[in-house]
Amino acid sequence: MYSGCTLSGMPTENQTLDVSRYANEAMARLVSAPAAERFDWREVVERGINAAREQSDAEGLVSMVQLLVQLLEGQGRFEDALEEIDHGLIFASASADATMYMYGFKASIQSAMGGFAAAKESLGRAETRRAEASLEAQVRHRVFRKVALWQSFEDEPSDSAEDLLQECADHGFGRDRMFLLSWFVPYLASLGDHRRARPWIREMRLEAQRTESLWRLSDVLAFDTWDKFFGQSEFGREPGELDRRNALSVWHCEGVRLRDSVLRQDPAATETSLHALLRARRRLGSAAVGSIEQLERAASLGSQALDDLGPGAPPEIITMGSLGPILGEAEVIANRGSQRAAAEWLERLVALLPAGVLSVMAWPVSVPRVLGLLALRTGNQRRARVALQESITWTASAGFAVEHALSR
Repeated sequence: MYSGCTLSGMPTENQTLDVSRYANEAMARLVSAPAAERFDWREVVERGINAAREQSDAEGLVSMVQLLVQLLEGQGRFEDALEEIDHGLIFASASADATMYMYGFKASIQSAMGGFAAAKESLGRAETRRAEASLEAQVRHRVFRKVALWQSFEDEPSDSAEDLLQECADHGFGRDRMFLLSWFVPYLASLGDHRRARPWIREMRLEAQRTESLWRLSDVLAFDTWDKFFGQSEFGREPGELDRRNALSVWHCEGVRLRDSVLRQDPAATETSLHALLRARRRLGSAAVGSIEQLERAASLGSQALDDLGPGAPPEIITMGSLGPILGEAEVIANRGSQRAAAEWLERLVALLPAGVLSVMAWPVSVPRVLGLLALRTGNQRRARVALQESITWTASAGFAVEHALSR
């Protein structure tokens, strides 16, 4: 398919560039090439975007912007990615399909940065073009809408994820379908719905293997790591090759491994995970996934020494990405914090956490158990007993062996 920097979508003499094909092949190259492989992406992107504008090819422009945004996201450059989308929207404004797609794409990035109000504004702008857009464009927009809402723990039950996944399959939108799955599994993890997630992890693995996508195989490794930790009383730290460009999958996977090493009080494994998490956090840039300092404090639970990092302030907002480090720090407050700090954290978490959020992938614990521990630290035994009993009941029914034992 490739020869040096040449893509098979390149035109021959007296032909125009098939931009959509060119972009799709470049995207396939991006997700399947080893991280160490060098490739002149600047030349590829500039050639494709220039051709799309010269040919007034809105669909091709969207494909090229998607490629460029994934490259920027992989470097943690979310602000630059939003700027490229805004620039693309100017040139594609005449196309309702392209406008809906790019506004949805923009909303998913804004939500990843914790900008939920801005994301809803982008989703609203997309809706103004729905009547003009094709059915295919509406399906693809709904994928991004789902992802944007999930990151603030929202959903639209009238538009089930399973139905949307099937529609993507029916239309042949394989890349959009895998993108949706890469967020659906973490969303199910936040609901503590381990059994519902498992078949989707299996399906995602098969598709990632079929397309040889190292990017998505990295997601699958993270999900498998969470699956094994959630469902087994003994968790083996199995080696696996994570694609560091997919920093979110590293964040998920090493978060699970860190949690396990803290429980086993394994300093070497803890240090390994913290180092990997630090590198991933740098690549995640301005994404709202919490801080490495929060996870360092959480890791201190595995030692007998008092935490010398100092407690952090209770969170102002909670996203699906930031909940893991927040819960890790909340456990530290519940075990070692002052009564006042525990009361402040308990009040904020109860106010911010939506109903139904029971766990999270990047720090897999039982939310009711953490709330119960905080209540116990404040001296409110009755409230603590209610929360801990809720944790026992849920973890038993879900098969969450580790947290069930801790809750009991």
